Amino acid sequence: MTSTLLPSLSAIDDVLFNFAQSNGLSQVNQVDSVRNQGLTAPELNTVVFLDAGVTDYQSLQAGVIPGVATVILSPKEDGIEQISAFLRQNPQISTIHLVSHGAPGCLY
Repeated sequence: MTSTLLPSLSAIDDVLFNFAQSNGLSQVNQVDSVRNQGLTAPELNTVVFLDAGVTDYQSLQAGVIPGVATVILSPKEDGIEQISAFLRQNPQISTIHLVSHGAPGCLY
């Protein structure tokens, strides 16, 4: 995670979780349903991938800062494939944040 998006753990609520309807990006359930209604391609350069298995991921999604796309990773599909598909369709993305459960060296 970059310090500009998440300067500290105590600031997560203030920085990452203020997004939802603020700029017109629609909620998504899968990579294929991402619609960037309020942004043009050059403006969209950051994405947060949220694992649907994370408890209350909707609260996390509801507050991502303006100008950042959110993609909910479906547990029924390969997460790497979903991320790859989104990135192929959005080559301007330069910053990725991944919210998932995991352990050292692996993600669940």
